[in-house]
Amino acid sequence: MENPDAMKQLPTVVALESLPVLASEKRGASIQINDRYLQNRISVLNALDEERFNDRIEMLHESRRILDVDEISVEAVEVPELREAADDLRETYSEIPEVDFLQKTYPGDCIVVPEFLRVDNRIDFGVRLFFFRENDAPEPTEISHKNVRSVVNDEKNTFDRYIGSLHGYPECCVTPFIERSTDQRSPETRSVAPLEPHIRTNLIESSSDVSINEIAPTFFETEHAYSFFARKFYPEPHCQTAQSRGKAIFEELMGSLNESLVRDYFRLNGLLDYTISQKNSEDETPAVGSLGVEHIYFYLPLIATLGSSRYST
Repeated sequence: MENPDAMKQLPTVVALESLPVLASEKRGASIQINDRYLQNRISVLNALDEERFNDRIEMLHESRRILDVDEISVEAVEVPELREAADDLRETYSEIPEVDFLQKTYPGDCIVVPEFLRVDNRIDFGVRLFFFRENDAPEPTEISHKNVRSVVNDEKNTFDRYIGSLHGYPECCVTPFIERSTDQRSPETRSVAPLEPHIRTNLIESSSDVSINEIAPTFFETEHAYSFFARKFYPEPHCQTAQSRGKAIFEELMGSLNESLVRDYFRLNGLLDYTISQKNSEDETPAVGSLGVEHIYFYLPLIATLGSSRYST
């Protein structure tokens, strides 16, 4: 593990997403810093009831307060106006304590990028952190300007392909994802279909005491399981490139982490994709713990997760 002391301070989900980047198994990784992410972090740390996390919890509450921007003011949905709004938002988002902590702790390039999304007749916005190897990150304005042009010119597919390349996703999975057809199953639904025989769907979000071992006991009986090597990546079924990439990442993570943690990471990625695909909206990202008690550990600092009874050996 590169710079293990720093990586162990990161939230487990951020650490496992970014470790393959530092090992050159992926080009990049990203995490949305939204209210659900912050709520999940707060609820998990509060549940521990340990004084050492009090400052961290207060910083997360402050992060929520700053993130709670009700609206942005632009005179028109045009490139110059949205670029100016993106620059203003980047300054605001850079002041979020959780963003500042992740940028200072991650031992590579961590950049802040506001993102816009056209939804029907309105423009939604948020913030995403990208993680790259040192000196390998594009300029934040490069990403945000491409995002702005995609929103103004209604070119979401072009931007999605660019984002796929930043994450190092296989092109054979990216192309079907963006070239979707209304008369076929969605790429999300198609992606998780091979997992369904291995998931006890009735146990998802059923109880905080259910283990992921009960929800997805035979997850790794399908080779497709290894394709879920990143959060919210929807691999094509039977894609050999995705499976090979996933197996390489699995082995890389196994070199420095507990096998159960690595296996749970892949299973949680698959369950997350399955759950979102059923709800047809990323806004419906499940609350922490709803994908099994192991889900909770992924919002703890990695050092606390590795010290837990489940992942300590």
